Amino acid sequence: MEENKQTFNDEEVKVDDTTVVEPNNDTDAQESKQVEVEQQEQTPEERIAELEAKVEQLQKDKADLSKQVESLEKQIKANDYEALKKEFEDYKADVARKEVRSQKEAAYKEILKDAGVPEKHFAKILKYSDVDGV
Repeated sequence: MEENKQTFNDEEVKVDDTTVVEPNNDTDAQESKQVEVEQQEQTPEERIAELEAKVEQLQKDKADLSKQVESLEKQIKANDYEALKKEFEDYKADVARKEVRSQKEAAYKEILKDAGVPEKHFAKILKYSDVDGV
């Protein structure tokens, strides 16, 4: 049989057709085995206590996150309310401006009528005059 040489982590390993060699650099597997060994060394009561402590910590974390979510939701609602309120105030101001302009135009037309200006010229006169300044 012919032997092949392969290098894993600066180690020379001989491999023939019947032998499979895996590299020794699997740190995740080593850590997993270490955790398993630690768990086996604990008594069931210790393991239960450890898990209960983790559960309590997770519940506290969940409660904290829930409070943060509620706080953020309130801020979003407050911001939405303020934006909607501002939009409504702007709308009311725009309606009021249009109402005032309409009243001024009506008064201006009345003045033009009393001055003897023909009605066919009212539209042009209103277009070129400063009704808002009156």
